[in-house]
Amino acid sequence: MAELTHFAVPMVHLVGKDSMRGLGGLNCAAPGLPSDAACVGACCARRGVADIDNWAFFLVFSFSRLAAILEEVVARARGGNASKPQTALRYAGTLPVLAAMAARLTREGA
Repeated sequence: MAELTHFAVPMVHLVGKDSMRGLGGLNCAAPGLPSDAACVGACCARRGVADIDNWAFFLVFSFSRLAAILEEVVARARGGNASKPQTALRYAGTLPVLAAMAARLTREGA
């Protein structure tokens, strides 16, 4: 489940919101990309399960996990222990966006 939600994060992450770009808000069907719902459906079909209960919970968990990882990357850059500190510090702006998206998914669902 973790791999599927990690794969789906860029599909719901909004385009151009920060240094991490996503496909959320784009018409993915135009170039032939499947929606996140189609990907989840295909995964469920291959696993032989009807559906994934509380999909929003898993997405929120994945956003939170990613935010925790990026927080550590930013902290290491601020502490002088990063191989590319300027790149790492750019991710600091991503943290509030990830938190807001997780909060939205908590309120509204996927």
